[in-house]
Amino acid sequence: MSRARKPSRLHGAPLRGKRYEARVGAYLSKASVGAYLRLFAAQWIHFIDANGAGYAQPDYFFVSQERVLCLECKLTQTSAAWDQLRLLYAPLLQKLFSRRVDCVQVCKNLVINERVVYSIKEAKDGDTWHWGF
Repeated sequence: MSRARKPSRLHGAPLRGKRYEARVGAYLSKASVGAYLRLFAAQWIHFIDANGAGYAQPDYFFVSQERVLCLECKLTQTSAAWDQLRLLYAPLLQKLFSRRVDCVQVCKNLVINERVVYSIKEAKDGDTWHWGF
């Protein structure tokens, strides 16, 4: 008799990371962020590149007439977020919206205290927004 597997659930750090991402989203949905027109949350983007078809899912991005502000949430600040932002999300969003894309990492736990801002309204390309709710 074969047993069906239950879908796996997140535990530990991955679960805390997803909860943090959700709290950031709840805050962003209520925040007035300057001239931005629309907030996109967990939007899937289908693309085709030299490796074939793929999908990307930025955590959050705002779109204005002049630029796109792309946010990647991590519980603890990491250089991997910058690779995701700069090498995957920024080129896709620039192609989709034909606008400059500014990338910002959002984190609760800082590792490197450089280019840190404490308000999303201050965030510029390459900044880390330290948001501890």
